[in-house]
Amino acid sequence: MNITHIAREFSSVKLLGVGESSHGTHEFFEFKFELLKELVTKYDFNTILFEDSSKACGAINSFISANNKANIDDLVLLLYSVWRVEELKELILWLKENYKNHKVEFVGFDIEQNEKNLQKRDELMAENIRKYLNIRPTTKALVWAHNSHLQVTPSNFNQKPMGLFLKLNFGARYATLALLFGKGFVSSTKLSLDAQPNSDRTLNTIRVDSIPERLAESKLNKLNNEPYFLSKKEINKIPNSLTLIRSIGWGTVPELVNKYVEQTNLKISFDGIIYFPNTTASLPLR
Repeated sequence: MNITHIAREFSSVKLLGVGESSHGTHEFFEFKFELLKELVTKYDFNTILFEDSSKACGAINSFISANNKANIDDLVLLLYSVWRVEELKELILWLKENYKNHKVEFVGFDIEQNEKNLQKRDELMAENIRKYLNIRPTTKALVWAHNSHLQVTPSNFNQKPMGLFLKLNFGARYATLALLFGKGFVSSTKLSLDAQPNSDRTLNTIRVDSIPERLAESKLNKLNNEPYFLSKKEINKIPNSLTLIRSIGWGTVPELVNKYVEQTNLKISFDGIIYFPNTTASLPLR
């Protein structure tokens, strides 16, 4: 997979949404890190818009941009549990080390999630991004979030995803890359079949050892045994019947891991797909 080619293909957009079908996949972090380096050093991208709160990301941004002696682990622990991993820590340290030559802002766009506003979460997140770009019109950003937030068409899980509003606001200046995987391991909070989620969101390694035939990943897995990129033209060759993709969030019942799926129109929702046949779990902070 040629990351230089992928970066060049999307270099002219203002917002590049780079998604993930699991928050806890090492290869997804690794790919985004390498893509970001290309976009920052060669194509003047200057911002990461990140799926977390403005407060937590603001503290990290201060650490990156100033001579801040804060403990990096403490800062990462301010983020949602899915981001408390070594891979993100490595990315933040790279941003700090290179800030003199490449000033990249680390900005959170998520909302305070409560019963009142959770139903409009995606619309409000898109509005936060729009407001930020109005104030900073020279922004070129990688938008880091789950596939289900970044897609531009409704799904059975998300009738009005953030990407739909971003597409309405920014048109062709907004593009989306979905990251999908076949088998392997993910980091996620382990949920029980017979218990309600509690406040403990400790990350666990969860095995994904098969690919149901009903998933688009079953077709993608037969195309190549190495990670690869599908362009928009190649996505259009995927059979119309394959509309289900993996969609693993912060918590997972291990016995039901292959039931965490989302129905969406791949041919419209994304401008490219990065597929990893086999993956490993992200590494929780040591």
